Amino acid sequence: MTDTMGPTLRARWLGSKMKELRKARKLKLAQVGDLLKRHQGTVSRFESGEYPIPSNELLQMLDLYGVSDIGQRSDLLQLSEDVAQRGWWDGYRPFINNNFADFVWLENNAHAVSFLGLTSISGLLQTTDYATALISNGPQRHDEFEMKRLLEARLVRKQLLERPESPSFRFLLHEALLHQQVGSPEVTAGQLRNLLSLSAYPRVELKVLPLTAWRHTAAGMATEYTVFELREPFPTVVGVDTSAGAIYKEAPDIHSFTNTFNSLWQDDALSESNSMTCIETLIREISP
Repeated sequence: MTDTMGPTLRARWLGSKMKELRKARKLKLAQVGDLLKRHQGTVSRFESGEYPIPSNELLQMLDLYGVSDIGQRSDLLQLSEDVAQRGWWDGYRPFINNNFADFVWLENNAHAVSFLGLTSISGLLQTTDYATALISNGPQRHDEFEMKRLLEARLVRKQLLERPESPSFRFLLHEALLHQQVGSPEVTAGQLRNLLSLSAYPRVELKVLPLTAWRHTAAGMATEYTVFELREPFPTVVGVDTSAGAIYKEAPDIHSFTNTFNSLWQDDALSESNSMTCIETLIREISP
């Protein structure tokens, strides 16, 4: 099973902001602890995101820190509520960890999502057979129960594409990835046909990055990443895939990722029509 320990991304956001406000007032942890009738270690854990901040104590802290602006107070209270928010993904713990829970939360709270796929197809686009082939050959392959739960979670996650209030999605998939056989020719052909179907969704755009494209290599982009443009008051976040889970970046460390994606999308990718033709050609080549 996967470790679920550690604060969520949104808990760290709230804690970091509260720490910033405390330091701006030149207050010690112990002084805040005295007000809240808490040990200073608890206040420290509030700021690290390890402990959720109860809303009544958050209001006390905002008063102490001199935060009187209604908009700022409202934003922080909303963030506090989001920290405590439970989503469908919580039902799959301990099979998904906080890192992946953050990823799904970002997907569900973004107004726009852009995905660059160099070595893997986004889980949002995967068919059941394709996802099964990947999961059954991954690190969880020795635990049938865990594999089943992970597959269920992936299938539930895909429902986001069908919601009327879903984010707008841009998927940019490298052509080399589409040549890769996963499972069997039938499974791979089914996956490619699914890409054609999903590209017709009203809030989905899908393009193919041709084999001749290379500027992502020059920019140092060697793996998948996803750009999440979040609704206020949250920042834009980039999730960079690694074998240990996503690494999350915020401004100013995201500009190379967003600029590279936009450049590839506008200047290097095949048009949407030519992308569909490319996928159709691949289906004919691999179909029995």
